[in-house]
Amino acid sequence: MKTRSVALLVAAAVASGVGGACAQTGIERLYIIDCGQSVGPDKSRWTPGVDVGKPVEMVGNCYLIRHARGLH
Repeated sequence: MKTRSVALLVAAAVASGVGGACAQTGIERLYIIDCGQSVGPDKSRWTPGVDVGKPVEMVGNCYLIRHARGLH
């Protein structure tokens, strides 16, 4: 569910003001791919001193960009 939310936010950004910048750089399409989820055992690794011992869920997104020079 979180991955879809991120995908929708990126799509909305591209559709709004960012779309003009994409046209100038030759970007034709942005693909957002769900590359999985993971759980970290200790959230304090990313928030030092806070949330010690609490697990943290993370999502992995991959991005494929189609532009004038091909796919990257």
